[in-house]
Amino acid sequence: MAISTLPRVRRPATRLEHPLPERPTVLRAESSLLELTVLVVVIAAIAVIAGFVVVGSISGPGYQATIENIVPYTSSEVIVDFQVKNLGESPATPTCVIDTSSSAFAVTGEGSMTAGQPLPAQAWATYHVVIPVTSGGATSVGVGASSVTCH
Repeated sequence: MAISTLPRVRRPATRLEHPLPERPTVLRAESSLLELTVLVVVIAAIAVIAGFVVVGSISGPGYQATIENIVPYTSSEVIVDFQVKNLGESPATPTCVIDTSSSAFAVTGEGSMTAGQPLPAQAWATYHVVIPVTSGGATSVGVGASSVTCH
């Protein structure tokens, strides 16, 4: 009688054949992940701060502007006297928008002005602009309801 041989079947791997990695390896992986996360957060914070600095420098110097006086020029125009201070550290040329109105806002007017020459750093200048107003109401427009903004 002949003995037959059966093909050898490979058994699945057991824990003894492929042991789990040691615990310190896992801890090193977790600490590397933490270090990477901290690095990404720091880089993001630096980028945000740099963005604010760039935006601040692009927007240019600030200005402080106040209306000093408004007087009728014609029945439908007023002369607005206002002062502007360059709050920046270098000379700059302001562009200002002047909104005029009566106390009840029945009469309104708007105009703009760009200075003819740069305003030195930390210096004040006085400007006079003729602004058209509605309804022939130049005598109704007042300083209290009017404003000037510069950029």
